Amino acid sequence: SWLHSLHSHLLFTGDEDLTNFETALEAEADRQQGRRLPAYTIPAVATQYRRHVCYADQVQRYFDAFGRERVLVLINDDFRTDARGQLDRVFAFLGVSVDFPGKDDVIDASQRARNSNRTVRSAAVRRFVNQPRNRRVLEGADPAPVPGFGVTLRALRRGNIVYTPRAPLPDALREQLQREFAPEVRRLE
Repeated sequence: SWLHSLHSHLLFTGDEDLTNFETALEAEADRQQGRRLPAYTIPAVATQYRRHVCYADQVQRYFDAFGRERVLVLINDDFRTDARGQLDRVFAFLGVSVDFPGKDDVIDASQRARNSNRTVRSAAVRRFVNQPRNRRVLEGADPAPVPGFGVTLRALRRGNIVYTPRAPLPDALREQLQREFAPEVRRLE
């Protein structure tokens, strides 16, 4: 599920401190009240997982602002099963030619893309590179106190990445979330 993936990503970035996804979901009510927040979450709303999948209201705002006929809504799973057909839908919607040089390369790349699960080798290294001063240096906002320091931070960040399989979402939790979000899915449909 997308929420499960988001939880893994926030663990990787250090913006989540509850390593168990189900526990993180259970903490949402406390976190909404400003309790049990991770030390470095920016913004704190990032750990309000359920809010991230309430698309019906967001889509409705686009319909209201631009008109239903000027908004094309696509489902990500459809891209996985029929990238060429979905790309053709986008081009037809935009009124542009569906044939252009390199189209097959775009489709091939979209089908190769995967959301790899990243973890860190060292939480201490992540804390170091996530400190506000070091982030500013890393992003180039402050001059590096030592020549090459920003490059070193980038190298530390990249070298601290480990790609691992994501733990599977327990069937019972998956079924619970599907039941919980069924009304939202129906509204979105």
